[in-house]
Amino acid sequence: MSSWKGKTQGSLWGHKLFVFFLKYFGIRFSYFILRFVALYYFIFSRESSKYSFYYFNKIHKYLLLKTYMKIYQNYYVFGQTILDKIAVMAGFIKSFTYDFEGEHHLTNMVTNKTGGILISAHVGNWEIAGHLLKRLDTKINIVMYHEEYQKIKVYLQHVI
Repeated sequence: MSSWKGKTQGSLWGHKLFVFFLKYFGIRFSYFILRFVALYYFIFSRESSKYSFYYFNKIHKYLLLKTYMKIYQNYYVFGQTILDKIAVMAGFIKSFTYDFEGEHHLTNMVTNKTGGILISAHVGNWEIAGHLLKRLDTKINIVMYHEEYQKIKVYLQHVI
């Protein structure tokens, strides 16, 4: 099994293009363009697709057609999370909604100055969570692996 290098496969040019789409055409158009980008990765990223294939075909026992549909969907949804992160953090759109379940627990920790620990699997996005948690008006530390390709990282910090 190959090891993950902690770097995105996307290019700086691709990120800039999607920031442009988000800024001038909105999230729906960006999602539409993402369909073609996901198709590109579905066709040409055989190395990463083989692990998804194993997961869907061998573990879930999906037939070939459903397996390939799930692999494509996996690329598309992953792309959506990246677009959503950029859109929310850069303030391009305010139309996202979210549920803040259990917020009273966090508010109590802040009020009582007791502190706490939030633990999550790799589901969701801690960068967006950190952005949304600003409303608690307290210091929040997030520990995560953040080894993004340096040019993309610098560009996104500038945009956001």
